[in-house]
Amino acid sequence: MLQAMEGEQNLMIFWRLNHGGLFSLIGQSCNAMRYTIGNPRIALQMTRHNVLAALYVPFNILVIENDGGSVRVEYDLPSSQLSQFGNRDVLQIATQLDHKITRLLDATCRAATL
Repeated sequence: MLQAMEGEQNLMIFWRLNHGGLFSLIGQSCNAMRYTIGNPRIALQMTRHNVLAALYVPFNILVIENDGGSVRVEYDLPSSQLSQFGNRDVLQIATQLDHKITRLLDATCRAATL
């Protein structure tokens, strides 16, 4: 059932927050969207080795449209956040997740420029 919900790189969007919408409260405009992305099966692979990994998976990506119309994407690599636990198994899975994120964002950028 989860596989049917997975997209590119076996990831799925869990939650989307229009963070830019908050700027209207102060009379400003900002086009920024925050996405919470992951996969429960990947999260379980990590958290079974150390439940504290649940603090960082699923992960967040912030997409910001600048005034000139260009787009900026900000995110933390899971391996950089999960390395603090010193667990080789968690870090190995997190590094694989780093590559999935990079491939997903590369594919998204290529599709956007077509």
